[in-house]
Amino acid sequence: MAEVQAFSGAGSLMSSKAGSGCLVSWPGVIPKGKVSHDLVTSMDTLPTICHLTGTPLPAKKIDGMNIFPALQGKKIKKLNKRYFYYYSNEKPSAIRKGNWKYILPIRDAVATNPGKNGKNGKTETFQQTEALYNLKKNVSESKNVIQEYPEMPMSLKMHWLHLTKL
Repeated sequence: MAEVQAFSGAGSLMSSKAGSGCLVSWPGVIPKGKVSHDLVTSMDTLPTICHLTGTPLPAKKIDGMNIFPALQGKKIKKLNKRYFYYYSNEKPSAIRKGNWKYILPIRDAVATNPGKNGKNGKTETFQQTEALYNLKKNVSESKNVIQEYPEMPMSLKMHWLHLTKL
């Protein structure tokens, strides 16, 4: 098994790009120059557009929520209480809630060379160690604070176990 740098780019397990920025402009409706640090996701787009257009949500429950009040500068307490789950090869690999991101100890793979002519490039496996990051203080995910906050991974793991039993 090769030793591979785990930080493999946007959208990867070790990327906080799940918190990338978004610019929204709607003069007279959305306050100009407002900055929000609320955790929203593309899954919130459909419920928000449905709200704005007066369209009912699909009958089958969907993920995401209407974030229009947040865009107007109002606080939505639920936003930072939601859990986000990361998967790698269809297996759970990380859990995020608010500023906390817990990385489960998993074996994973990253492409180390690009593919060519429709064929995959070289892929190397690595063992990802258990880690905990406070993304408010360390957005680059370079300081593992799991030893400083031993209760946090357990809390996130318990939520995951409860969810998988539903």
